[in-house]
Amino acid sequence: MKNIGSADNPEIKRLVSLHQPKGRQEHRCFIAEGWRTITTLLAGNMTIAGIYVTEDLVPQAQETFKKRELTIVSLALMRKISQATTPSGVLAVFYMRPNPAADAMGAGLVLANISDPGNMGTLIRTAVAMNIDTVVIVEGTDPWSHKVVQATAGTIAQVKLYQTSWYQLLRTKGARKLYALIPAGGKNIEKTKCNDGLLVIGNEAHGLPDEWADQCEERVTIPMSGKAESLNAAIAGSIAAYVAFGRKA
Repeated sequence: MKNIGSADNPEIKRLVSLHQPKGRQEHRCFIAEGWRTITTLLAGNMTIAGIYVTEDLVPQAQETFKKRELTIVSLALMRKISQATTPSGVLAVFYMRPNPAADAMGAGLVLANISDPGNMGTLIRTAVAMNIDTVVIVEGTDPWSHKVVQATAGTIAQVKLYQTSWYQLLRTKGARKLYALIPAGGKNIEKTKCNDGLLVIGNEAHGLPDEWADQCEERVTIPMSGKAESLNAAIAGSIAAYVAFGRKA
């Protein structure tokens, strides 16, 4: 167990750099906070780089993390390295996973240019709940950002996560079909067998670019009998994921 007491410590500066995409890419690490998120990431076999706790939480951390090395920081330093509005007092750094092999890509979700971290995190968490093992991130927000990781509650560790471009996806998806989820005009998703392919969910404000939708094998729509014209991307994607994947025997 070690103790860091200065904000000028290089380790503290490295942790603060992980708040930004550039720092995460440079160190290939990301931050997670809170007991549940950290333990869920560990249960998903994410490789941990370090655990940081305030002194009052050392006994609980020793019990939770057993023989893992802990670093004690002051509350002031915890506030500096944390990205939470109210830090929980326990923070961990994990190594980002590289893209899995292309031939390991299974049926699942494509999150195409999703810009809101909460929506992306919700969709990844939904994928895990629906037993979907593949999530492909095409542009959009960084899936290893603090807000996304926290929104997944650590379940990001339980999917094969790919980060790629749209055109690279077209080259590597193999025989799997792409099903574009669009607000209206597509086939009824309840009557379309798409659990053997990749369900493509587009940007919150603009949906899928026409060119991308045209390059999908089929377009599917959630039938709605009410007066709402469209749904939030996370809600629409979650409903579609349940219909396409969650109900399979």
